[in-house]
Amino acid sequence: MINNENLLRRALERNKSLYCRLDPADPLGEKRIGGMYIYLRVIFSDRTAWLARILRQNYTLFLDNFSNLCLKSECATLEWLKDMNVPLPKLYDFGLLNDP
Repeated sequence: MINNENLLRRALERNKSLYCRLDPADPLGEKRIGGMYIYLRVIFSDRTAWLARILRQNYTLFLDNFSNLCLKSECATLEWLKDMNVPLPKLYDFGLLNDP
């Protein structure tokens, strides 16, 4: 189960303490769900929006350690590409499986 309160708290902490909420049109990510991830839109009071990508709890194709390794690799790739003239999403935060 997604901890919406924790997700919004982390978004608030990373975006200048701007008030934020989940997209009321799709608060559970039901319209934005793939085979591996659920996507939740976080909307801030200044009208900016972030997309939270969360591994589905029922996704069990890989062991947790391998899923964490894949996520770390994706984050490292975004970090490496950010200084190149390539359009890409900005990474604000990430959490690993079984993080507190």
